[in-house]
Amino acid sequence: ITITNSDLPVAGENWTYYNNKDSVNTTYIIDAPGANKTWNFTSQWLITDTSTLQWNNPSGLPGSTGYPTANLESTIYNKTFGNTNYYEYWKQDASGMDVIGMYDQINLSGFTITTTVSHQSNGNVFFPTPLHYGDSYNYARREVYDNVSSNPYIPSTRLVQVYGGNFHCDAWGTLTTPALTASVLRLKQTFSYWIDSSFTDIGGVYTLTNSYSVTQPIWYNFYKKGPSMRAMFFSVPDTVTGLISYKMYSTDNTIGGGYEKMNQN
Repeated sequence: ITITNSDLPVAGENWTYYNNKDSVNTTYIIDAPGANKTWNFTSQWLITDTSTLQWNNPSGLPGSTGYPTANLESTIYNKTFGNTNYYEYWKQDASGMDVIGMYDQINLSGFTITTTVSHQSNGNVFFPTPLHYGDSYNYARREVYDNVSSNPYIPSTRLVQVYGGNFHCDAWGTLTTPALTASVLRLKQTFSYWIDSSFTDIGGVYTLTNSYSVTQPIWYNFYKKGPSMRAMFFSVPDTVTGLISYKMYSTDNTIGGGYEKMNQN
């Protein structure tokens, strides 16, 4: 299976996320890389919550003027902080798709905190096309998070970090979830965040307050031919076996009717 540019999401696609925070059926032994694999996850799910992701034309959306090169946007409803929309801006072309920034604004007791994120990649894209079994690539980007507060008692902050890792298409085969059976390509991601620096606005001057690094889990993504090309994903700790800490599946619907599910413990 080969994932091409025509399989990438387009404006008008809507995905409903089914969230599972129950710990049942989360033990899974990661199988070895290879061809013509069979994965069956039909018993791995217990839906507890839903949210919606929409793919849109970015023109006129909140924060879009800060990302003039974006030609695609994904909106997800943010239930965690203030019940607001979270806008992520993407650039998509023949080489694949890359995230270039994010905008979010939350309301707390009559005040707002506006977050903008600017991404600068190393010249590669986050999801290149075409993508084949056996392909491997490195990806890194610098991210600047600006949190601007209208509350005089909550200072504005800036966080500068570097995201980097290795992506490897290590397997292909047939995936079965409660929603579908499909031929898929498995993409393994191993990455880390390096927190370059963080700053706090003290008296109108950004002052360095911290610096550290964070290692992230390993992610396994299963991609099929689009739409709703990401059929399932899960993460594990920094080993090849263990508990699945986060997982999702999607149905094989037409544009405008895609469904996905996530699991977090």
